[in-house]
Amino acid sequence: MIKNSFIFLEKIGNKKEENIIKQGICDWNDFLKKEKIRGISKKSKSFYNRKIIEAGRVLFNNDSSYFLGKLPNKEMYRLYPFFREEAAFIKKRYPYLLP
Repeated sequence: MIKNSFIFLEKIGNKKEENIIKQGICDWNDFLKKEKIRGISKKSKSFYNRKIIEAGRVLFNNDSSYFLGKLPNKEMYRLYPFFREEAAFIKKRYPYLLP
C-alpha cells in the first residue's frame, strides 16, 4: 500500500495524490516512468523521483522510521502491509473519561 502512496512527498496532499492516481499513475514505478505529470513542475518531478527512489531503498532496508514526519499520522496505516511483522497495536484505556 505504501508503494501506491505519494502523500509522503513534500507538498503532496490527498487532493494532489488523487490527481496523480487519476492520471493512471498507480504506484512509484508508474510515477518514475512518466516524464511529465499534470500539476507537477519539471523541477518538482525530478525532486520527487529522487525521494521515491530514496523511499524504495528505505523499504528495502526495512526502516519504517523514514516515514515519521513525512507521512501524516492518520495515513500511517499505509505502512502496515509492508511492516506487518514489526507492527504492534497498543490499546489505551482512559477510565477518567468513562461516565
